[in-house]
Amino acid sequence: MQPLAEPFCPSCAVPYPGAGPSHPCPRCRADPPAFFELRAWGPYQGALLEAVRRWKFGRDPCMRAAVEALAREALVRFWSGVTFGAVVPVPCHPSTLRRRGAGLPALLARAVAREAGAPWRPTALEKARAVPELVGLDAQGRAAAVKGAYRPREPLDGTVLLVDDVATSTATARACAEACREAGALRVCVLALARTPLHGPSRAAAEEVF
Repeated sequence: MQPLAEPFCPSCAVPYPGAGPSHPCPRCRADPPAFFELRAWGPYQGALLEAVRRWKFGRDPCMRAAVEALAREALVRFWSGVTFGAVVPVPCHPSTLRRRGAGLPALLARAVAREAGAPWRPTALEKARAVPELVGLDAQGRAAAVKGAYRPREPLDGTVLLVDDVATSTATARACAEACREAGALRVCVLALARTPLHGPSRAAAEEVF
């Protein structure tokens, strides 16, 4: 597994191929997200992609400790010393929970909250409706698909850490960050296990997930 390394977008952490300085991506320049910054343990490819998929879809118990450890490591790497008022997972729709048995973001958020010494708030947000299949949609299509799907259930304040497993187009992270801000959060940071690169073999696999 390769951890996230520069160059990447300082806002959404999309990894760039090759070498050079980090710089904002065109999308974040044109449409700044509601979150302050998104960071991921590493690019969604190779062994990291396999680990996420084995836990998320195969329910491989060997993977749970591994992915939780990676999430905690990302917290320490990017936000050491930051005090969070709450750690909030991206919520799953009830139908998804019934199908999978558990939501990976909620489990990751609980592990991260323990590491951060912050309140774990698994019910702070809710997914008010099921989202249609996002495979094949561009960023605008994905944003339209998740619009209004997430809403706050509990008040928030201070700096909130939003946790998800994979960030693909960031449409979900953007929508959930907006819901956190609506609930009263002053700043939203996003921690994902993995971030889909601009190009590469992980794109197709990521679209299967989202």
